[in-house]
Amino acid sequence: MNALLKIISLTLTLTFYLNLQAAYLTDVPVKVTQPDGIVLNIFATGDEFYSWLHDENGYTIVQDQTNGFYCYAELIDDQLMPTNFLPGADDPQISGLAPDINLPPEILEQNIDIFTENVPASITREDFVNVQGQVQINNIVVYIRFADQEEFTKDQSIYTDMFNKTGENVNSVANYFKESSYNKLDINSTFYPANDGNIILSYQDSHDRSYYKPLTFTNSNGYAGGNDSAERIKREHELVSNAMKFVKAEIPADLNIDFNNDNIIDNISFILKGDEGEFREILWPHRFALYTSFEYINGKRIYDYIFLLENRNDTGIACHEITHVFGAPDLYHRYRAFSIPVGRWDVMANNNNPPQHTNAYIKYRYCGWIDNIPEITTNGTYSLNPLTMATNNCYKIPLNNTNEYLLFEFRLNIGIFESQLPDRGLLIYRINENYWGNFIVKPENSGGINDEVYIFRPGGSIYRKGDYKKANFSANHNRKEFSNTTDPFCFISNGSTCEVAIKNITAATGPRISFTVDFCDTGDIYYDNTSKIPPLTNAPNITATGQVILEAVDTITFEANEQIELNGGFEVKNGGVFTAKTVECNE
Repeated sequence: MNALLKIISLTLTLTFYLNLQAAYLTDVPVKVTQPDGIVLNIFATGDEFYSWLHDENGYTIVQDQTNGFYCYAELIDDQLMPTNFLPGADDPQISGLAPDINLPPEILEQNIDIFTENVPASITREDFVNVQGQVQINNIVVYIRFADQEEFTKDQSIYTDMFNKTGENVNSVANYFKESSYNKLDINSTFYPANDGNIILSYQDSHDRSYYKPLTFTNSNGYAGGNDSAERIKREHELVSNAMKFVKAEIPADLNIDFNNDNIIDNISFILKGDEGEFREILWPHRFALYTSFEYINGKRIYDYIFLLENRNDTGIACHEITHVFGAPDLYHRYRAFSIPVGRWDVMANNNNPPQHTNAYIKYRYCGWIDNIPEITTNGTYSLNPLTMATNNCYKIPLNNTNEYLLFEFRLNIGIFESQLPDRGLLIYRINENYWGNFIVKPENSGGINDEVYIFRPGGSIYRKGDYKKANFSANHNRKEFSNTTDPFCFISNGSTCEVAIKNITAATGPRISFTVDFCDTGDIYYDNTSKIPPLTNAPNITATGQVILEAVDTITFEANEQIELNGGFEVKNGGVFTAKTVECNE
């Protein structure tokens, strides 16, 4: 059972598994059939890069390639291997197995690299910054079915409305990007093969659908080598190439498919007939690029594209994938034991249907829909409009002489695209531009959190998830302050606390929200007068909580290697004199 060649782990073959409401899927019901005919109702969790099967209690399941049975898994030499214990027949806990086992984070990252290193964004923020007025992108939509499938039976109007319909409170791709981009972007979609507006016509591939699934005990027609294999990429790219050759003559020569004149088609959306089925790699929503060959339509190279599924398709998934085309990363962890960096506040983390906005930083850095983020450098009171408004919608504050900063935005859970937010209020993020997206490296292995975007929430820290749904600050919820002593507290990626305090956050009733900024003196230590700190001279431990203001400045002498606890972070002093005082910002 333990020989590596005996199994092709489903954790490597369940790629591109997306939530109907999120870019990241958790606990979605899946039916699989054992070789003896027993049907198992189990679950899948993952995203377009990586996913796995498990039972309702989180015990991982793989398929044994020697006999086809779905078995509980154990981790051996960094590989998920099948055991002799079967779902529905054996109790994994009594059998001594552990829940939520998975491949090591470094292996998961290797699976992801193939889909990022070869697909740089062909549309960048500079394309929007340098263009006056509204940008129009003509999105080419192509229908695909496979050799063993009949024609689409859905009406064309379903997809016409989903992509192009406009008007008040309409959930469509066109409406979403108009609102999210502050009317800087108009996406119009045309459909191929051309039809009469009612009955869909599609390109029929020469291969059965199983050809585009992994090679397994039950699918001898699939590709070998796993998610990042040359054969997997070759088959997907051949599918894209053949479908485009079939429709290229129908695409009008006067249709502008390259608005930024980089000689690359702006975007192609393929809708594949069917649903996700049992195995999920090529046949799941994702963004990729045809980088293995040079092929053209009307003189423009075929490159960026997204895959959508007929039966797993909605505006939220389409908008998430199209936002990738602008270079925006996913904002979630692929290892469920770690923190949830952003959660349901962002379409790039957990997209709803209708989809919510992405945050102000992504709009600024990748999409170019926000020209700049004003910087707060002095004490004072500041106010924000909701993120849905084009002006005065964000601020930032640099942190502790690092390249990290706080980002502030105001979210209101109203309107067609923001109505499903967890709540309303001031959101405070920590931004670290050293990273691209949110990675899965364990904090203890990297010295901190490797997140480009992290939203502060009660109970959250480097090692604790906290409650991201309560990330909103407002007087309504009695969350009116944020500093290095509050919950949540302000910390940077390595866990050190921040010397800034946000106070007097007003109610989130609209149309604006206000807050006061107080900068603290670097190196200050704050005493809790109620705890009666031990003698200040040669004190072995000094606890700093920031509860009161001391008028006097105290000088404390420390012995070498003594430890000072500073609001949850520890600093070892090498002896000498440390001058401490309190400041008004932490009263």
